[in-house]
Order: sequence, then C-alpha cells, then structure tokens
Amino acid sequence: MFGRHVELIHAHTPTVRRVVELRKACVWYAKGLAGATAFRKRIWALTDPLAIAADANEFFSDIARRRLTRERP
Repeated sequence: MFGRHVELIHAHTPTVRRVVELRKACVWYAKGLAGATAFRKRIWALTDPLAIAADANEFFSDIARRRLTRERP
C-alpha cells in the first residue's frame, strides 16, 4: 500500500512539495512501528524524493521481513 501511495505522490504532487508529502506519508505509515523514530530522523535529513522513497521501501521491507520471521529489532 505504501508503494502505491508513493506512486501517487510522484504522479500528482508538484515537484516543490514532493519531499514534504513523502515525509508526511512515511511518518504516517511508520507510526507505532519498531524503529520509527530513527527512520523519521533519517528521512528528515534527506532532500531527494527518490532517496526518501528508497529509504522508506527498505524500512518497510525490513519490518515485513521481521514480522514474517518473528525477529525483534
């Protein structure tokens, strides 16, 4: 679902607002997840929309992998 949200942001958000909208989406989706605070700090340091999306994809993929294998952070 997050990937689709990122696609929509890239398709419909003006370039000057894209970073802000991606950061907002990341924070919303990560709320309450393990590692969310560190993730939020990382994305706030990034200024490239593609880098934000890549970091987010890595974060959420790691969360999904841990849930499937029941690992702890």
